[in-house]
Amino acid sequence: MRAPNFARFRREVGHNPHPMIHPTAIVHKDAQLGAGVEIGAYSIVGAKAKIGDGCRLQPHSIVHAEVELGEGVLVDSFAVVGGEAQMRVPDPNPTSGRVVVGARTILREGVTIHRPTKHSTVTEVGPDCFLDRKSTRL
Repeated sequence: MRAPNFARFRREVGHNPHPMIHPTAIVHKDAQLGAGVEIGAYSIVGAKAKIGDGCRLQPHSIVHAEVELGEGVLVDSFAVVGGEAQMRVPDPNPTSGRVVVGARTILREGVTIHRPTKHSTVTEVGPDCFLDRKSTRL
């Protein structure tokens, strides 16, 4: 399902070439931040996360390691992207797959998107999606 055109949630990409990071946010030194990224208070961005141009992470949002957010994604407060898979499957590799979120997707408050259970696989949310509050994508 395509997201409605919520213009108020979308920012013109490139309006500010430098990321704006709140002083209380924790951003891993190996994270890649695109132009115009905004990271709110108490947000966390993990190692090797790729945050696309114009993305906004609202206060208290979490983007775990190796997650990829496309251009213009909104991650609302208390959303968690890339957490461990909820299902525990014996896998000799200690890390499971990764998460990719398409461009211009809106993840409202409390949304959780988990890693897949198998190594080298992807949990993917396409572009222009809208996940409403407390939605879960396993």
